[in-house]
Amino acid sequence: MDIKPSKLAVDNICNSKKFCDAQGEITFGQLRALVDSATNKRLFKHIGEGGYKATLRLLPWFLLQL
Repeated sequence: MDIKPSKLAVDNICNSKKFCDAQGEITFGQLRALVDSATNKRLFKHIGEGGYKATLRLLPWFLLQL
């Protein structure tokens, strides 16, 4: 069974990355790698934002203890 990415996903990636002209049709493995890297980048960004917000909320409590 061969799984192919949707036409919309391929068009969006080809338009933003501009590498479909150089190599031809995008493969499912390439699509998966792009999605995984974007997911990891977004996850680490949100973890960083959460750590920053938690620090701002906890800092006044620790300052009162000093």
